[in-house]
Amino acid sequence: MARQALLRKVLTGENGIATRHFALDDLGEAFALEPDVLHQRFSHHAPALATEAAERALAAARLAARAWTPSSSALAPAICVPD
Repeated sequence: MARQALLRKVLTGENGIATRHFALDDLGEAFALEPDVLHQRFSHHAPALATEAAERALAAARLAARAWTPSSSALAPAICVPD
């Protein structure tokens, strides 16, 4: 029960996050809520979701992406960290 309460707090609490997106390979994964499974799923899908979000934001701002250097790409994981 404590795990469910923590999950509810993280996913529905007031934390400034307006929308959450979940990436699943199969609908059955939606019910696998163990921390290790959630982390593995995040690690697998987060880079593509972050890239898509950045591309949309740049398009909405009518800006073009510049090529990333190794030093700037090292910052990418810092903006893709789960709560």
